[in-house]
Amino acid sequence: KRKQRTFANGHENIPFHVAIFGIAYIIQATLNGQPNKGKHSTTALIFAFIVYTLCRIMFTVCYAYSLQPFRSILFVLSQMMVMMTLIIMCWDAFDYDYNDY
Repeated sequence: KRKQRTFANGHENIPFHVAIFGIAYIIQATLNGQPNKGKHSTTALIFAFIVYTLCRIMFTVCYAYSLQPFRSILFVLSQMMVMMTLIIMCWDAFDYDYNDY
C-alpha cells in the first residue's frame, strides 16, 4: 500500500516539475545564443536540476520506508529547487535582448 502511494506521489509532482525544467532550459538555450548572456544562470539551472533529482530519489526512498523528518526535508528542498528554477526562468526571460528581432 505504501509503495502505491509513493508511486502516486511521483505521478502528481514529477510531470509538472519536468515541464518547468524543460521550459527553463528552452529559455536558457535561447538566451545562451546571445553574446555574453546566460552563463551564470546555466550553472544555476544545472545545479538546481541535479539537486532536485537527488532529492526526489532520496525522498522516494524515505517515503517508501517512512523515514521522518528526512522525507519532509527532502520534499521541501526539491520544491525549493523548482522555485529557484522558476525565478531563474523569469530572470532569463527579462534578460533576453528582443531588439534583434
